[in-house]
Order: sequence, then structure tokens, then C-alpha cells
Amino acid sequence: MTKEVRALLNKPEAKADTILQVQIDSKNELVEQEGIKLTFPYPIAKANLDSIKFIATNPKNQNDTINFTFVQDSIDLKVYYMQASQKYEVGYKYEVKIADNAFHDIYGRKNDAKTLNIQLPNTDKTSSITLNVSGINNSRYIIELVNENKSQVFRKYIVTDNCILYFPYLNAGNYTFRVTEDRNSNGLFDTGNLFKRLQPEKVIIFKLPNGNELIELPEQTDIEQDLTL
Repeated sequence: MTKEVRALLNKPEAKADTILQVQIDSKNELVEQEGIKLTFPYPIAKANLDSIKFIATNPKNQNDTINFTFVQDSIDLKVYYMQASQKYEVGYKYEVKIADNAFHDIYGRKNDAKTLNIQLPNTDKTSSITLNVSGINNSRYIIELVNENKSQVFRKYIVTDNCILYFPYLNAGNYTFRVTEDRNSNGLFDTGNLFKRLQPEKVIIFKLPNGNELIELPEQTDIEQDLTL
């Protein structure tokens, strides 16, 4: 069997498609921190960034074009992140327009046009928490704001020094902070390895002075908390 025949037999049927499917995602409450995520089914061979328009529309319906960065994920090479080069503003509407053929994958497929609309949540209807973090002492921690049963992460920071963290756009409810000592600096919680005799990374749940780990956040309220590690 020749190399050419073997390559054809091993080629997935999906690669016979002529359209490159691009998944573009962003959460309004997290776009400032995480940016806009673009996911491709296969590695990209060419990206024409001039075919992407990032447009801001102010409350007076005036448009402005925004510069942006386009960065490949360090782990999943089929994922890229767009981030605006200027601050997002409450009350503005944002639109990302990706033209036809902006991206080519390694099999020669090209994308169809796509549009994503973004708008920051209305801060008049949400609450926020400011967290003063101290006691880092040359360590690295993952600090996550989670819900009452710790099943949902609202925002995550990785910190290496004392700092002030801001958690905006929160609905009324009960929250707490989960803190993981990121010993191997991979940004994830590691459960350890029995054969390598590696212990799980240490996880701390935030507690108030009264011992309660839940922060009760009312509507339209901005509160401040201290976290000493």
C-alpha cells in the first residue's frame, strides 16, 4: 500500500467538507478578563486578521473600530483568544465580524462569515465583591469565586503577590472563595500522583471571622472582604 493510499484511508470524512466550522464564544460578564474564544476543529494554517472587524457602538449610536490581539492557547493549539486593546464600557454595544475566508485550516477549508454581539451587564442591577489578598509569600495561588455548593466558578484569578481582586456583575446570592495552591504553575487543581508520591495540591475555602464560609450578597451592593493566606 502506497503512502498516498494509506493517507486517504486514514483521512476523516469530516475533512472532505469544504467549510471550516469556527466556534466563537464569549460571556458578557467575563469578556473583560477572558476575551473572545475561537475554537477550530483542526489546526489553522492561515489567519487573515484584516478580515476581522471589532466595532464599538456608543449610546449615541456612533461607531468606532477597536484594535485587538489574537493569541493561540498555550495548551490547545486549536483554540485562539481575541482581546480588545481598549477598556470595555458599560452601555456600549460591541460586534465582532469575521468575513468569509478569514481562516484556512491545514486541509484547505475556509470559514463562512460569523458575527458575535457583546455588551457588558448593566451594573445598576448587579452587585460586586472586592477581595483584598495578603500573605502570598512568594507562592502561587488560584483564587476562584464559586457558588454555595461550589459547582460553578464565576471568575478566576491566578496570583503571585498581594493584590486586590475585583468580582463584578454578580446577582444576589451566596458565594464563597476557593483557593488552590498552584505548586506546579499549571493553573489547575492537581489531585496528586500515588506512584510519584505527589500529594494533592492544597485547597482552602474562604471563611468569614464568624467561621461561616458563605458571603451573603444582596442586590445592588458592593462589598469588600479580606483574605489572608
